[in-house]
Amino acid sequence: MMVLMRLESYVFQKLSTQSIAAVRAQNILALFKPIQEQEKYETASRVLMVCRQVCCHAIATRRITHDPSASVRPALTPVTPFRCRDRSQGDRTALTDARRVCGNVGCHERVTFGTPRVR
Repeated sequence: MMVLMRLESYVFQKLSTQSIAAVRAQNILALFKPIQEQEKYETASRVLMVCRQVCCHAIATRRITHDPSASVRPALTPVTPFRCRDRSQGDRTALTDARRVCGNVGCHERVTFGTPRVR
């Protein structure tokens, strides 16, 4: 249900007239510009995940030979989770904005996981 809603909201509007073989990385990247401008980084990540699944299916069914969405991720702003240091609230590392949960504005620090991206 959410997958179809994401496709309807962000992908079908711009790519519905093209065949999957005609879609290029630039077309997919253009889908994310309005999402990124609204600072919906988690949404952009999830929409890209759905696009990659569609491309993988198209490769498996021999509609395309390569995945045009594979080169888009490095161009997107990465999602940065927050960690809540307030132990009464517990560890909230999976949240994108922990301030909405515990309300303690001073107890939050940005954390990143893995290696930093070089741009």
